[in-house]
Amino acid sequence: MRRPKVVAVVVVTLGVALLVGGFIAHNFAAPRNAECQSPVGQVGQFVDNTIAHDCGLVTTLESAVGWIFVLAIAAIAGGAVLIVKAFQLR
Repeated sequence: MRRPKVVAVVVVTLGVALLVGGFIAHNFAAPRNAECQSPVGQVGQFVDNTIAHDCGLVTTLESAVGWIFVLAIAAIAGGAVLIVKAFQLR
């Protein structure tokens, strides 16, 4: 009887961890992505390939943040459903 509760708590915890990770990734990537999209950043990417590579990585991370949030919300919602079902089994 305990296993469904443990799985539910683990899923909710994973969702919360993803949510926190998404906020951290957004706070890291958003300012750097803005620098890369500025006119000075565009010129810098043209001049140096290393900057272009780094800006590509930051842009990819910023794009992935939305999917991290989607997975986090899905995990939290799924874990909440599992918790409700686990307590209904009693």
